[in-house]
Amino acid sequence: MASQRERVFEFLKLLAITHEAQPEERIINEEKHIFYNGPSPDEITLVDFAKNNGLTVSSVSDNECTVWVYPESGLFMKNKENFNNGHLGDEQEDPENSDSYDGMNSLASPSKKDLKERINYEILDFFVHKRIEFTSERKRMSIIVTDPIDGLIKVYIKGADSIIIDWLSEESKNDKRMMDKIQLFLQESSTKGFRTLLMGMKIIDENELKEFKDLLNVAERDLGA
Repeated sequence: MASQRERVFEFLKLLAITHEAQPEERIINEEKHIFYNGPSPDEITLVDFAKNNGLTVSSVSDNECTVWVYPESGLFMKNKENFNNGHLGDEQEDPENSDSYDGMNSLASPSKKDLKERINYEILDFFVHKRIEFTSERKRMSIIVTDPIDGLIKVYIKGADSIIIDWLSEESKNDKRMMDKIQLFLQESSTKGFRTLLMGMKIIDENELKEFKDLLNVAERDLGA
């Protein structure tokens, strides 16, 4: 059973990498800032939530997503034996005030000019095997990555509650306590008029990844025929 800390970390990693937003670096008053551009305000809000809790997306490409993990997140992995492919950023100095923000979607990047005694941040480079964007038909978005912390291949997914619940494992569906909490949360959120998303993660092996890619290649060929 995963600890609460591990569950929170997985949740924040999901928010940081399962999206279609693109970071954009700008220089404002001689300081580097990261802004996010995305297909919807919802996407940017979720990436901002991860950023505000210590996981900042710094770059996104077809095959990689880079995330900075800051000590204030409480998830700092420095000197952890199971930290494989991540690496530490340059040692900086800690600001007298915490991270400098310029607007809702920006974060000042570490630099010796404007930060004092900043403790090292960690850089996580997630290798992206496949990213499947959200569509109105699928009502969900998925991404398959290799996690640099533990080397595991993980599928992260977020989407409409009715869709995600159907994709839960039998073990999760049979967890009455958890399912009751989810249904209560959805009911209360609906009553208040809130929009909701459910999210999940599954660990797969190399064989499952290969099988998925083979099926995807067949489907893409059929669509192109």
